[in-house]
Amino acid sequence: MNATVGHARLAAVGGRLASESWYSRFDESAKNRMRELGTDLVQALVAFLADTDGVWTDAITRIGRQYAELARSAGLSVGTLDRIGVRSQVHNRRI
Repeated sequence: MNATVGHARLAAVGGRLASESWYSRFDESAKNRMRELGTDLVQALVAFLADTDGVWTDAITRIGRQYAELARSAGLSVGTLDRIGVRSQVHNRRI
């Protein structure tokens, strides 16, 4: 799990994420929260893989909604939300 999170951080530090125009809309606090959510997502994936009979919908939905709330707070456009994969959560407005 730590290796997966580490690879994601390397991608961010390596400039791939920083070069995305939408990413600059987030302040440092939001970026830190996105990192925390990334760790939560990897932990949920590991838990799912350890127990594929478990019910993981609520945990994954919660993480997705938190990502969507960060995106909405940053004022990202619907087109950008589509591109980064969080639009459906924002439009549900159950964040």
